[in-house]
Amino acid sequence: MSRIAIVLASLLLLWHPLNSSAADAALRDVVVGGESGFIDLRFHVLRTQSVVLPDGTKGLGLVFGGSLNGRPVRMGLTIMRAWKEQAGPLKFFTGSVSFFRIDSASDELVRRLAGFYKVRERTNRCAEDIFASAVLLGGSPSTLESKPVQMKVFFEGPTQEDYGELYVNLDLKNGVVELNEKDPDYRTSIIRAFTGAK
Repeated sequence: MSRIAIVLASLLLLWHPLNSSAADAALRDVVVGGESGFIDLRFHVLRTQSVVLPDGTKGLGLVFGGSLNGRPVRMGLTIMRAWKEQAGPLKFFTGSVSFFRIDSASDELVRRLAGFYKVRERTNRCAEDIFASAVLLGGSPSTLESKPVQMKVFFEGPTQEDYGELYVNLDLKNGVVELNEKDPDYRTSIIRAFTGAK
């Protein structure tokens, strides 16, 4: 499945109706928190929509964002519907997600995240799409839209320095997306993933 297909399908279906200054003015504040030095961000869901990619793959697309110090931030996220149940003593599901750039507000989100992480980004632009594998830690793939879901996503690249993990929590019924830090040691690799820097 092409990652570009994920991005294009999601952009066409999700972003166009939101692309206005009026939408920016109505954005609610992003909640920045965390304990013991960890950085957690709580965003608001701006829109969700089921998507079907050209190869027939089904996904749930959403745009999340808010306002950080008066500046709009937003990013897209596509969650593939096909989760695989893994056999073993503990049942769990594996799947994949793809974050994607919307516009300059996505660049702003990455810049702010890098600032919170105290990581110097190598580019001022968010990558067009950021693929990550995922493990479901809580909730069910069948109830993504109606019940809270907790995921851990994995960013990978050609080197060990590219590897990073991030918690992504969804509560779509209440319009919430959280990006919660797994380990401060992954900060540089996460910013590298979101900017496409090598």
